[in-house]
Amino acid sequence: MFEGMMVITLALAYMTLTPNSQIGAQQILAILLMLIYQVLYQMVPPAVGEGSSYAGRLFGFLPLLALAMILFPVIGVQLSEAVTRFFGWLALATTTFLLLMFKFVMA
Repeated sequence: MFEGMMVITLALAYMTLTPNSQIGAQQILAILLMLIYQVLYQMVPPAVGEGSSYAGRLFGFLPLLALAMILFPVIGVQLSEAVTRFFGWLALATTTFLLLMFKFVMA
């Protein structure tokens, strides 16, 4: 539940700190994907048995970091904004794929 509140907090921070004319479709898509991810993560039971609590934390916090990288690419001080967003999308896509595999495919 904490992760869901953090997604909402990141989305509200982005909407508050960004002027309306600069809100991009890429960021809106990332927020919507994270909301869907959180519903799957919180509501759908895994297809595999009991797992590690460390894996649960990874599936909870890594997508939050990825969302932060997409919404606020200036956090990657040594990387350009495009590279930071690319790594954010890569992390979000990878964790979403792995979550879907653990929730629906592996039995």
